[in-house]
Amino acid sequence: FPNLTNCKMLQKIQGKHCKIQEIPSRALAGLEYLTKINITHCKIESIADDAFAGTTNVQEIDLKENALQNVSCSIFSKMVFLRILKLSYNKLKIFPGVQSAEIEEIDISHNYELDNIPEDITFHPDNKLTTIKLEHTSISKLPHEFFKNLTKLQTLKLFKTKITSVPVFYPSSQLTSLILYQNIKLKTLPAHAFKGLDNV
Repeated sequence: FPNLTNCKMLQKIQGKHCKIQEIPSRALAGLEYLTKINITHCKIESIADDAFAGTTNVQEIDLKENALQNVSCSIFSKMVFLRILKLSYNKLKIFPGVQSAEIEEIDISHNYELDNIPEDITFHPDNKLTTIKLEHTSISKLPHEFFKNLTKLQTLKLFKTKITSVPVFYPSSQLTSLILYQNIKLKTLPAHAFKGLDNV
């Protein structure tokens, strides 16, 4: 990974089709003006827990089409202005947590081995999340608590997964688009399956 210690005023990092395999410890430390990280179609396998230390103003992260296998929840814990997180087409197995109150979109689609959403996962109570993309994963269920603070969620993409039942939403749900096609393990839809989803 390139040494960026002398690039204090850097606002955007962009890389594509490069040979980067990891984002090491404190790789972006001190880049307080950084707002966008876009490193796609590379070979990144790992990100150190403190790789983004000091980059509290980052608003967008796009790391799609890499080889990420595990992303610690602590990686994004200090990014209080993070709005968009794109990690599609990687090798993730666990849904990464995001605690930013500003988060609007999370794209974890096409992580074919992703089969685990922790039961205790929650989002910031005041989050602005409107879109979650989970299509083409191996998820079999979504914990009820997953939706606890997602009062602004409008789009949930769950097609081509391994879910066996429709998620249970909270009465406050604002969901307008729930995409479920080609879920071969979803055999039946109970009468109450879409209860509370008046806007779908």
